[in-house]
Formats: sequence, C-alpha cells, structure tokens
Amino acid sequence: TIEDLSANPTLLQFRNLNIGNCWGFLTTPHMELFLNRNSVGPTDIVVYLVSTLINATIPPKNVIGCAAYPAYQPGCVVIQVEANDKWLVAHEIAHVLGLFHVCGGLFPACVPSHANSLMFPDTGWTNLPPNLSTTEFQTMHNSNLAINC
Repeated sequence: TIEDLSANPTLLQFRNLNIGNCWGFLTTPHMELFLNRNSVGPTDIVVYLVSTLINATIPPKNVIGCAAYPAYQPGCVVIQVEANDKWLVAHEIAHVLGLFHVCGGLFPACVPSHANSLMFPDTGWTNLPPNLSTTEFQTMHNSNLAINC
C-alpha cells in the first residue's frame, strides 16, 4: 500500500533526512522517521521516499538510498532519482533482506561484471534488470521478513 505523508506538517523535518553514515548508529531524525508506520505490521518492509539524504559520510558519492533501520521496524529510505528508480528500491530492499554490495567496503574492488548485479553499489547498472545470483536469491528467501507466496 502507499501512504502519502507529505501533507503532515510535522513530518516536513524528514524531507531532507540526516542519515549519518547509514551504518550502525542511526541519527535521531532517521529513527523518528521510522516511527511513521501507520497500519504496518512488525515484519512489513516500509520504503520512505525523501528529497535528500544528508550528512552521509560515505565518500566519494552522494548516497541515494539507505537500508539501515531501527530494530523491529524494517525498511529503507531512498531519494527519487530519474533513472532506475525501481532498481534502487529493489537494491535497498535486498539489503533489508540480508544482501550486501558485491564490491567495495569489505568486499573486493569493483570489476566491470559487477555492474550487472543488483547489489552493485551504484545505480549505473549495465544490465537491466540487474542480475541476482542464486545465493543472493536464497539469502533473501530465507530472511525472516520474506513470505512464501
């Protein structure tokens, strides 16, 4: 379901959301945004769309999505981008379901073939829809947030 929270003046503070570094410690505004889960179950994944994600300390690029969430409030935050919107949301939900980037950070440096993967740490996918490995699919399928349907 979709709920538009933009008409609520008390939520305007979250339009430009301070997510800190999007790992581990969550900022107070980030945690407060996730309190807005009207008619949502404890294992439902919520996607919040904001104008900007600020104070992210992950160089060298601007962060356009963050899948860090408070305990028992699964979800992610994304900004609206013109290209590949649905794959950005899919990428962030995949993080919520237990996936990590295919390269960068703790993982090996990116190679051209990584840009084919949904878990490439950028929206510059070279293959649409992006690839999902069997192992990645199984990890998401085995998540306690996944439902067999």
